[in-house]
Amino acid sequence: RRAVAECYPGKQLSGAEAEAAVGLDKGHALGLALSNKLGLTQLLPETEIDAFAFEPCGYSANAVMPRGGKNDNAGYWTIHVTPEEDSSFASFETNVALCSNSTSDGEQTTLALPTSLPTLVRRVVDIFEPGKMSVTLFVSTSDDDAIEAEEAAAAAAKAGAAKAPLTNEDILHALTLKGYKRTDRIAYEFERYNLVFVSFEKRRLR
Repeated sequence: RRAVAECYPGKQLSGAEAEAAVGLDKGHALGLALSNKLGLTQLLPETEIDAFAFEPCGYSANAVMPRGGKNDNAGYWTIHVTPEEDSSFASFETNVALCSNSTSDGEQTTLALPTSLPTLVRRVVDIFEPGKMSVTLFVSTSDDDAIEAEEAAAAAAKAGAAKAPLTNEDILHALTLKGYKRTDRIAYEFERYNLVFVSFEKRRLR
């Protein structure tokens, strides 16, 4: 059986973190402590998290953002981690709405709702430091959405704007990440939703 330090190197738990999990069963106590240690509880603000650490290795967390908080936002996020000797796997999924009027991926040090999709992606990447990764965005669409988009583009053109506001689809399609090179990007349009897929690989140091 592998110890926590072997499954999560460099992520040993402090006494305070272990004490915060008092009253929970072992799996949930370790899951909560690891969530705090890895910074997962700071991915998004005001989240209620249910995390579990498996034996010998593995981690899973489900979290919700209730409506009515400081950000007046609602949604969920979920993480699953499968550490393996040859190739570990981690996944992150969320439906929290993010602003699409900024492409900045600058670091935010305070616990606040990420200002943009790149900001959230960077937070997740900084935690897991993957060698390879993919990001997929699903956006629901309807005839009304298409009409509104066309009207907004027409209004922007009429007002003499240089270009229409960027959508999260545009932003993800053009996403760049420091220390990574993009290996693929694909955009699909389906009947009720659009999909944008991009993949990255960590740059090798020369």
